[in-house]
Amino acid sequence: MKQKLKKLFLDNWGLKLISLVLAFILWFVVISIDDPVKNKTLTNIKVNLINTEELEEKGMVWEILDGTDILRTVSFDAPLSVREVIEPSDIIAQADLGEITVADTVAIEFLCPKYSGQVTNISGNISNIKLQVEEKASKWIDIKPVLVGTVQDGCLVGNIILEQNRLEIEGPQSKINEVAQAVVEINVAGAGAGSLSARVDIHLKDAQGNEITYANVTKNTSAVMTTVEVHATEEIPVEYQYMGTPAEGYLETGLFDANPKTVRVAGTTSALNRINKIVIPKTEIDITGATGNLEQVIDLKNYLPSGVYFADNSFDGKAYVTVYVEAIAEKKIPLDKDKITIINVPEGVTVTFPENINMPTATLYGLQAKLDTLRSLSGTVDVAEWMASQSMEQIIPGLHALPVEVKIPDGFEMSDDISVYIEFATIQDLTVQE
Repeated sequence: MKQKLKKLFLDNWGLKLISLVLAFILWFVVISIDDPVKNKTLTNIKVNLINTEELEEKGMVWEILDGTDILRTVSFDAPLSVREVIEPSDIIAQADLGEITVADTVAIEFLCPKYSGQVTNISGNISNIKLQVEEKASKWIDIKPVLVGTVQDGCLVGNIILEQNRLEIEGPQSKINEVAQAVVEINVAGAGAGSLSARVDIHLKDAQGNEITYANVTKNTSAVMTTVEVHATEEIPVEYQYMGTPAEGYLETGLFDANPKTVRVAGTTSALNRINKIVIPKTEIDITGATGNLEQVIDLKNYLPSGVYFADNSFDGKAYVTVYVEAIAEKKIPLDKDKITIINVPEGVTVTFPENINMPTATLYGLQAKLDTLRSLSGTVDVAEWMASQSMEQIIPGLHALPVEVKIPDGFEMSDDISVYIEFATIQDLTVQE
């Protein structure tokens, strides 16, 4: 049996091989001549929108929903010769927005111009695109700069300059209504005194601060040039002066309250070089005719040079000043016998205070607090000056009242002259008495 099979395959094997080749060639020729039609599937075909101007002319905008403008699969029938060479770009899928339905859908039409008549029964995994159509709207919104990071210690952000302060946005009414702010974020981390300039992207945000990135919401510009001035700061003193005299019967106490006594200012380096203190002139605080404490508010901003401002945003620039004024008080203060000096006594004359003499008192006028510190007064008696006033050439022994030049401390006045009794005696008289 094996021999018969072997003989069957090996006998005339060359003729058999030639027959097989001829059969294959014949099959190929037949197939090529017949070019059978079969189905083929392509993927990810983009749907083109046509006649979009019809909606645009009506002031409408649209958004494609659910990704229906991308067909996952497109199937068609075509001969083998076409199926082998056809590309996805040869299949045209289009939707005519002039044919939109009341449900906001548009039928997808399929074409294959390159192989017209050879490609048939074209269909996709979906037959309509879905749209959201609404009125087009626009509005202007302010561009808000937002600083990111912190400048160097001792520095402060000054002016923030934007090349444009407003932005126009356009898109579907519902989306435009969601936009609450336009923000540019400017990085100032570690910046020292000087200026920073950069072109910064504009971000749209809703009322909660969430970023809006709708593709169909457009801006008239996507970025804006920004300049941030970073200023140095410095603590400087405030000096206050005042003028005038209180009403009759009143005195300034010498006490003076002012707040603040120092302020922190900021500005460019050149501007800060022009100021090392703030001086409030006398004309700002006039106590003329005052009958009580004078309280005054001064706007320190009026004394800042151009380009300098207060570094503390919470400080309104107001200074509060009080000059204390009180009614004049009086006090009777005795002279201290031990503190009275007698000068210019003629030769041969002695002077003594009589025993058990009551020393006179002086009435001083001044501030009560200062008067309370005085317990006694001192003074000087000039004998020669008294003799001249009395046209006296020599001392007449006995008891005489001589004027005392009372030493009045600063800030007080004395109403009347004061005299003190002094006992004069000559040395000759004293010798006779002995």
